[in-house]
Amino acid sequence: MQCPRCQQEHLPGQKFCGECGTPLQHRDESSPPALAYEDLRHSMTAAVDQQAATAEILRVISNSPGDIQPVMVEEQHIALLKTFADQAVIAIENARLFAELETRNRDLREALDQQTATTEILRVISSSPTNLQPMLDAIATNAARVCGAYDATVLLREGEFVRRVARHGPIDSHRQDLTPITGSFASNRAILDRKPVHVHDILTTDDPGFSDSRESARRAGFRTILSVPLLREGVAIGALNIRRREVQPFTDKQIALLQTFADQAVIAIENVRLFKELEASNREIADKSHQLEVASRHKSEFLANMSHELRTPLNAIIGFSEVLTDRLFGELNAKQEEAISTPRARICYPSSTTSWISRRLKPDGWIWS
Repeated sequence: MQCPRCQQEHLPGQKFCGECGTPLQHRDESSPPALAYEDLRHSMTAAVDQQAATAEILRVISNSPGDIQPVMVEEQHIALLKTFADQAVIAIENARLFAELETRNRDLREALDQQTATTEILRVISSSPTNLQPMLDAIATNAARVCGAYDATVLLREGEFVRRVARHGPIDSHRQDLTPITGSFASNRAILDRKPVHVHDILTTDDPGFSDSRESARRAGFRTILSVPLLREGVAIGALNIRRREVQPFTDKQIALLQTFADQAVIAIENVRLFKELEASNREIADKSHQLEVASRHKSEFLANMSHELRTPLNAIIGFSEVLTDRLFGELNAKQEEAISTPRARICYPSSTTSWISRRLKPDGWIWS
């Protein structure tokens, strides 16, 4: 048997080392194997807190922790280790569940923020269907807030130019409201290419096509930029732009979310355009209806005046015809008789002079029956 301290070999059954006096422990073959203190300490620190577990094991196993000796692990020590192991498993599982809960809560908060932003935009659209500016301001504000950006800008294309129509955020922009559409701005590149442009660090990018954006970044102090186009039936009508001061690329989820805001901006712009066209059409219809009403009123006034003006001479003509027909001025010759009896020469006085005139009023003049 070997002494654990001086490594001196001893005969079986000897209780103390003859060289250093260290007690010699004998293990029963049927008992559990003995574990060294350092092995026990390593097992404990893997499951529980290092200092607390070490102090507990030293208190339970040995009354003299300063003198490290090989010891026999009893059943109660093994049970204690199992308890610590169970507690470690519980702690690990709780940490995992807590992490999952945090992730789920974060997803729920993001979904709630997105739903709140969408509701706010829809509320603005419904409250001002013909005023585009409040809608674009709401989209810029919510895009910056939900996507975690410091700055958001809405740009609309006007021919070969791009106009900044809405912005939100603390970053001072040195860009003019109306600029030529060139590819040297990230937002203009998104419009021309009709796809999102994401620059992680505009100051260190090796793309030579962002010279204007790089110069603007030096003046305004932003680093990361994301721009998505506003597409209407495949045609880019503008762009939605967000920026950050620090180098912090946007996630795929934030890129998809910004695309959703861009789609809402297109819907708002299209709704305003259609609503204004409908209003213009309604005004045109109302104007034509008014013109028709005025023309109908003028026609009625004309017919009324004509009826009044023609009644007296027509009555005189009819009366004179009746006198000739009754031979009050004497007999008529054959030619006069034929003239009076000819249907085209007979003037009939209808019951309603107005209706009679309206039936015979033609563009080229009067037709007498």
